[in-house]
Amino acid sequence: MGETALNLLSIARKGGYAALGEDAVGAECRAQHAKLVVVASDASDHTFRKAQNLARAAACPVMRIQATKQELGYSVGRSTCALACVTDAGLALSLGTALGSLSETDLETLRAFDARQRKLRKESKAHRSNLRHKKK
Repeated sequence: MGETALNLLSIARKGGYAALGEDAVGAECRAQHAKLVVVASDASDHTFRKAQNLARAAACPVMRIQATKQELGYSVGRSTCALACVTDAGLALSLGTALGSLSETDLETLRAFDARQRKLRKESKAHRSNLRHKKK
């Protein structure tokens, strides 16, 4: 796995767009905020199955990356990390593209998440502008 993917995970964590660990990932998935769930290569099969169930609840892709728990943890500022999720659609799409191991349907799901998030941000920006200029 390239360093690009680990760097994107690091950026997501620093920007507040990543949840790390089983409890945090579970909370994000149940709240429908998770866009991509990532599992370390040396995580147990039980952890991977749990990640799949959590991702199914959030209707987002899950993937096992080619990084150990130590490498994944080091990239996000922890000693180890077996499970993480990205909550920003643009970062999730970039991460999925950088990893290159997602299916076409999963990439389409991420593209749809990204398009919806861009639309919502554009509408929010227009609303703030209207409020500032006293328009309805």
